[in-house]
Amino acid sequence: MNYTLMLATSLVTAALAISAEDMSKPLRLKKASAERMEVLADESSHFAEALLPEKVRGTTIPLAAVDERVKKLGVFWIRNFLKAEWLPHDFESKIVPKKGVILREGSRRGGSERPEWKGDYFVLDYEIAGHRFYVLESGVSVSVRIDFAQETEIPADPRTQFRQWLGKFFAAPDVNLAIQRLNFVRTDAIFTMSRGDFPVLKTDGSLVHVDAWDFLEIVSDGQFLYVSISEVEPGPFSVRASVGLPARFEVTDERRGKNKIK
Repeated sequence: MNYTLMLATSLVTAALAISAEDMSKPLRLKKASAERMEVLADESSHFAEALLPEKVRGTTIPLAAVDERVKKLGVFWIRNFLKAEWLPHDFESKIVPKKGVILREGSRRGGSERPEWKGDYFVLDYEIAGHRFYVLESGVSVSVRIDFAQETEIPADPRTQFRQWLGKFFAAPDVNLAIQRLNFVRTDAIFTMSRGDFPVLKTDGSLVHVDAWDFLEIVSDGQFLYVSISEVEPGPFSVRASVGLPARFEVTDERRGKNKIK
């Protein structure tokens, strides 16, 4: 092969590589999907997390300013949520603490008052294999919105497709991804699923066994996938926080004395 042909081949290869890279950029959220997500967010604050990539909120604080125990808990849930191959190397050091993130403003409706939904989040924003990952850990739940590199057409019965996505990206036990447990509602191009009720006592007085993946919320239109689970421990039921989101990044004089935050 002569030099000219080798150079031409190299240029074509480089052009194809650049073209492939351009095609693998994360897709933007569709306007219709964003509008539907606004409706869902108004109904449930948890779904508002799926819109945070477009609505940067809260105040960024240094990771070193966060209580080490709070950081370890956040890292624990992120690591047990996404598979390792879909997390950046040394992600623990790349976490961004966002203080005072407001998901929903307080308001009054029909004579009733709806409280503000506000909390402190650990955030990860990165790309792998052309997909954009926006991970949020709140102390109550851990969620991610994945903006895919390519759109997937979701079939009328979406359960198999969603099970494939959950099995590909998430560290979820197979028993929690059984197709019969995935029941979706379709509104226009948006598929949603919300699963999880607070468990009740058994007849013998013990609590029903639950784990984080029993509390599962999913939204997708084929271009993005949003998944959220609640932070509960296997075995005896244990909720991390009761009402609203915890203000975990507050530093009071009392905490300065008991837990030194550098």
